[in-house]
Amino acid sequence: MKIESFNDFISKDFYIPLNKKILMVSGKDHLKFLNGISTNLNGNINESTRNLILNNKGKILFDIIFYRVEQETSLILVSDNEVDELVDYVNKYKLSYRVEIKKLKENCIISKEQNKRSVFSFNSPNIGEEDLIINILDNDYKDSEDDIVKYNFWKASNGIPSYPNEINSNRIPIELNLWFPLNFTKGCYIGQEIIARIRYKGNVKRNLAVIRSEQAINPDAEIFIKGKIVGKITSSFSLNDKFVSLGLINREYNSEGKEIEIENQKCLVSDNIFKKINEKIVEL
Repeated sequence: MKIESFNDFISKDFYIPLNKKILMVSGKDHLKFLNGISTNLNGNINESTRNLILNNKGKILFDIIFYRVEQETSLILVSDNEVDELVDYVNKYKLSYRVEIKKLKENCIISKEQNKRSVFSFNSPNIGEEDLIINILDNDYKDSEDDIVKYNFWKASNGIPSYPNEINSNRIPIELNLWFPLNFTKGCYIGQEIIARIRYKGNVKRNLAVIRSEQAINPDAEIFIKGKIVGKITSSFSLNDKFVSLGLINREYNSEGKEIEIENQKCLVSDNIFKKINEKIVEL
C-alpha cells in the first residue's frame, strides 16, 4: 500500500511554497523541552519528523515539521500565520529550560530535488512525500500556480489533510487520520491521555473521507444519506474537469463506494490511502 508519488503525478520539476515560517530553537535543553510538549520523538541530527502540539483536550494547537540541525540547534516549520503564537507558546512553557527561539526570514519550499541555493534541505517527513525535498532558501524563487493546484489536488485525492481547512484547533488528529505523528512510546506530552484513551478504549464519531463528484462542491457543504446529515465538506479541488473533496463523515459511512448526497448531487466516498496507511501504523 503506497501513495502515488507527487513526482510521478506531476512528471516535471517544481517549486511549491509551503506557506510556512521557520523558527530556530537552540540551547542545551531544547530537545528535552520540545519532546515534552510535542507528540512525536525528536532526536537524530539531520533527521526530520512530523509533529503536533496539542492542548489538554487533545486538539491540535500547532502542526509542525521538526528538523534537528546539530546537537543544540533545531528548526521548526510552522504555518506562517501561527508563527508568533508558537513563539509565545514556547516562551510561556519553557520555564527554567535553557531554550532560545528566534524567527528566521528564509523562504520554505518543497521540490523534486535539493536546491543548490538552499541554506538547509532535508527529506519531507510526510507520508506520500518521502521522495520530496524541503528547501529553506534565503532568496526568491519562481513557483507556478498550476503546480500549486496540482499539489493540492494530489493531496486531497489521497486523503491528506491540510492546514487550516482540516488541521485546526477544532480537530483532534485521529479525526483527520493523523496517526503517524503520534508516538505512543515516548514520554508524556500535553493531550496524550486523551489520545491514548481514544486509541485503546473508544473512537471518534467522524473522520476524514475522500469524496468524488461530477461537479464542484462548496466547502462547508453538508453531507447527506437518505435525508440525514452525516458529515460536512472541509475543502474541494478540481483539476482537468475532475473533482475531489475532503470531508468529515460519520465513521460508519466512511467506506469506499458509499453513495452520499451533497448539494443535490450524488457523490461517492473514494479510496483513502492515507487513512489506510495511518491505521496500519497503529494496527487498527
